[in-house]
Amino acid sequence: MGEIIDKTKGKIEQAAGDLTGNKKLKRLGERDERKAKSGAR
Repeated sequence: MGEIIDKTKGKIEQAAGDLTGNKKLKRLGERDERKAKSGAR
């Protein structure tokens, strides 16, 4: 279940980062999405 949450959170952070021009937020989203794909906790 945590993987789904991390993936969703990552996508939302990336979208928010794109909309606001916030590169840090976008990177955090990318990291969360990678974490979900790898299954890391």
